[in-house]
Amino acid sequence: MKEIIFAVKDSEEGGYIASGLNYSIFTDGDTLEELKENIIS
Repeated sequence: MKEIIFAVKDSEEGGYIASGLNYSIFTDGDTLEELKENIIS
């Protein structure tokens, strides 16, 4: 299994955005817990 590192930042619309470093993976969430769940799934 590969390890993917995500950069997390505040979204302009509220909540958070995560992007995979060196990968075209993007997700968002209203809370950090929701963001974590979205990254895992």
